[in-house]
Amino acid sequence: MRGAKLVRRFPEARELKAWYVSCLFSFDKDEATRIARQMTSTQPNEPWGWFALAMSTRYTDEAREASEKALALNSRHPDFLYMRAETLMAGYGETKNVERAIAFVDRHRSEVANPAELLVVKARALNFLGTQVGTDAAKVNKAFETLDEARRLDPTNYDATATSGGLLARGDPEEGLPLLREAVRLRPGSFWAHLNLWRTYNALDPPLQQKLRKEIEADVEQTMARHAGEPVSMTRIAEQYGALGMRDKQEQVEDRILAENPGTLAARHVLWNRLTRIQKFFYDQNLSKFSGELPPSRHAAFDLAGKELPSIDPAVIRQRNTDIHRFISSYLDHPTTDDKYLLGQMYQVLFETLEADPGCDPAKLLKAVRGMKDHPAMSSNLHYQARGAMALADRGIALDEAVEMAHNAIARSEKNPAFPYLEEDTSVDHDSIEGRKDRAEAMASLHDALGWVLYKSGRTAEAREELNQAYALNPGEVDTLYHLGQLARDAADLERAEKLFAECAVLPNLGGNPCPAALEALYRQQHGSTVGYERYYEGILEKGRSSKKERLLASRLRDPRPIPPFRLKTLDGQITSSESLKGKVAVVDFWGFW
Repeated sequence: MRGAKLVRRFPEARELKAWYVSCLFSFDKDEATRIARQMTSTQPNEPWGWFALAMSTRYTDEAREASEKALALNSRHPDFLYMRAETLMAGYGETKNVERAIAFVDRHRSEVANPAELLVVKARALNFLGTQVGTDAAKVNKAFETLDEARRLDPTNYDATATSGGLLARGDPEEGLPLLREAVRLRPGSFWAHLNLWRTYNALDPPLQQKLRKEIEADVEQTMARHAGEPVSMTRIAEQYGALGMRDKQEQVEDRILAENPGTLAARHVLWNRLTRIQKFFYDQNLSKFSGELPPSRHAAFDLAGKELPSIDPAVIRQRNTDIHRFISSYLDHPTTDDKYLLGQMYQVLFETLEADPGCDPAKLLKAVRGMKDHPAMSSNLHYQARGAMALADRGIALDEAVEMAHNAIARSEKNPAFPYLEEDTSVDHDSIEGRKDRAEAMASLHDALGWVLYKSGRTAEAREELNQAYALNPGEVDTLYHLGQLARDAADLERAEKLFAECAVLPNLGGNPCPAALEALYRQQHGSTVGYERYYEGILEKGRSSKKERLLASRLRDPRPIPPFRLKTLDGQITSSESLKGKVAVVDFWGFW
């Protein structure tokens, strides 16, 4: 914002405008690119326009082409040498570009009086090759040596100090903290200097966080005073207030952004953050149902303002759902963005608040379901469409539309070989055992939804066909067993209904299992009362436990190899070994960092 004022004050200062565009890239890439292209179109032989275009389109081939033109027009200027190195480094999608950046710096560093900025680009390139392309400790060490050289040549260089601190903090936040403090001292007006300091603080161990808390709180307050009125900076400040647990402050800053900057990227960012907190609320709500316990404090549920829920009491849940529903409904009535992904997420969360309320307004539920269909938000949208169709069918709302929606979800999934993943998601091998299993389970849930919607629409024969297909794809799905049991009971086939409800009752289900209650109702129907039901149900559970044990034992390797011997220290300093686990059941959890 302050840069924009300077540009308006000095409209003919092309260098100022070019650096403003370069900084604007981090906040509004589209606007930065628009200004840069305007500069090159009005004065195609003026180097600063091409400088601006290179810096506003970085990470693209266009940037590297623009940087070549800019350098050809002003080949001796230190800023243009830096710009060329930076755009080469930004092309890290191809390793050769990163290597070219290193070679470019080595070739031109002697042409400038202070090569510190060029050396920072080289250090970042070396670190990238040593950590992202492969694991090469020599390159990483060379990156730190290059940064040390840059700081020796120019002790006041902010980028060399901030980059050194940032790289150190990735391995050990406490080790990087002094350099990041120094970076703030060197450039107190840089928002990013403060942001990097906060992020490192957030990664510290809790005791050290507590020791430094007042320092960070004061820094956030001072940064807010300096950057008030800058919406993008304010979104990061709001996030840091949230990280510090200062929920009221977070909400105040967010409300100000929404009031003063509706429809902007910053406002969208606030809405996304609030949606994330809402979705976390639903996750923790389901987690609590499944575990039967209140989530631990660090995973506690939060409402829109980020306040920790005092309990998962049903009355509290209903009130929070009402608050969430009011917020999202109000936004959807007067949306300030055309972000279809954001709108899709809004409709999904609105649907979740209504789905849980049997007495919700039918018109509002129908609006939410149609909104999910019209604004696909993510790869799970077909799953949400199926759930929406079921919710409509359960309430007898727009049954023909519900059937069409469920049919459409299956048709679309069959056309997408990657379903239930995004087509561009290369992290999963869709033809692997895991990939095929995930697809079968996802397809089963869609067929189950269609079957239930058809059943509710009175089309029993079609419903049975769909539900049987769902069962064939995923025999252990609670909802499908329950739905098949309901069909059997309504057809007066009580023996089959009992078998299905019993098979289902012993299965865990994150969203709750309706089969025990259905089994008890069936027992009452068969016996005229629930006398003896507890003993009967305990027999069902015992049979389920025995069956599960048999399946587990049958799945064991017939000729297992012994594990390699090991002796390791645990996180609490104790020693565990393969010998100490001999004869015991041990669970091995394979995990990693991403």
